[in-house]
Amino acid sequence: MTNSFYQDANSETTGRAIIRFRENASINTIKSKIKKLTGRETISSSDYETNTYSALGQLDHSNAFLIEELKLTLLDEFDKEDNSLQMLSRDRGIGIRPEYYMYPITQLSYEERLKAWYHEGISLLNEQIHHLPSESLNRNVETFHRERNYWNLEATNVLPSDASGKGIKVAILDTGLNIDHPDFKGRNIEEQSFVSGERNDIKDYIGHGTHCTGIAVGPKCPSSSHVSRYGIAYEADIYAGKVLAKNGKGSETEVIMGILAAIKANCDIISLSLGMSFPPEGYDITEYERIAKRALDNDCIIVAASGNDSERSNNIISRVNVPACANKILAVGALDQKLNIADFSSGSEEKVDIYAPGVNIVSAGLEKSYYKDEGTSMAAPHVAGIAALIAESDPHLRGETLLEAVQKSVQKIEQDSKGASINLVSAP
Repeated sequence: MTNSFYQDANSETTGRAIIRFRENASINTIKSKIKKLTGRETISSSDYETNTYSALGQLDHSNAFLIEELKLTLLDEFDKEDNSLQMLSRDRGIGIRPEYYMYPITQLSYEERLKAWYHEGISLLNEQIHHLPSESLNRNVETFHRERNYWNLEATNVLPSDASGKGIKVAILDTGLNIDHPDFKGRNIEEQSFVSGERNDIKDYIGHGTHCTGIAVGPKCPSSSHVSRYGIAYEADIYAGKVLAKNGKGSETEVIMGILAAIKANCDIISLSLGMSFPPEGYDITEYERIAKRALDNDCIIVAASGNDSERSNNIISRVNVPACANKILAVGALDQKLNIADFSSGSEEKVDIYAPGVNIVSAGLEKSYYKDEGTSMAAPHVAGIAALIAESDPHLRGETLLEAVQKSVQKIEQDSKGASINLVSAP
């Protein structure tokens, strides 16, 4: 299945450079080195406080942008032949590389998603015209939903759980959120866009972010009576961070700024259904390991989709994507309805931390729609939602302790006759 968002994720760079300094480097040292070797003044994240992301809009040939929390500096161009970058790279404590784009990790192309919305729209129109069969209207709505359970919530033991995620804040960093969808009416939602050129526009133009949000924190009883329950932590607070633009891609810096903002907003869980195939030339993931540590130190965990690059039917198993490959970020693989690892799911069993349903997953879309999607993008929010249920049970389960609790709250699923098994996330 062609993924029009993700097909060029292997090598597309933004044209900018990321410079990583030692964690113990002082801010003054970083600024002076940048000034001495490149002649640029440094715009610092601390100068912008809660509005840090807006500094990116001022990046040009005359300056550099410093993310103080991670000791990362962004330049507006990457040129291997640049003498100043070559001089910086001679310092063993400094890493320099091009910045890449990240994408939604879904199997549906934009055209396939439009088709799904179209068919769902016809279904909704039919419901409105015919007012549903009388027997459906006469039944208790919750009973009606319970009779049509979706396989993914049954497989993960969500339905019998009494937990709702109340009091837990879950961040979905993605293409935005369709806040006008009736299923999110009345919810406690905090929203922020980190996308250049779309700073004041949280709207989801693609549907991917809305779909992922619906899985993790969607309602117990959807507004449409022909849709069953599809959401997990239905009383959790929602942080909707837009880090992927209308065209379905976002820079690494925009994603990083979204993560740091979610941590500052006291989110307990961050869900990333985005990433990129592991780039060539020894790409260094140190910055993502720094981010994961910062999250844990602030009582927050990060879960991320492992990627859709494998073709297991042809014995091709690809590496776990960035950023899911980083230590202490929970890498989530996808299972199909037979509880086998999905053909596309990236990462060998020993490199993927946990698995969740990722095939034929129903959730919310654009307008008032619902549709089915598949990918490790769909698997990751299952883990985020269930993490919220687990966190609700004990206020001491935060950060590192929550990460451990989620990895222990699993079902062992055998994958072959030799007794090999994987961990399927399970609700408390």
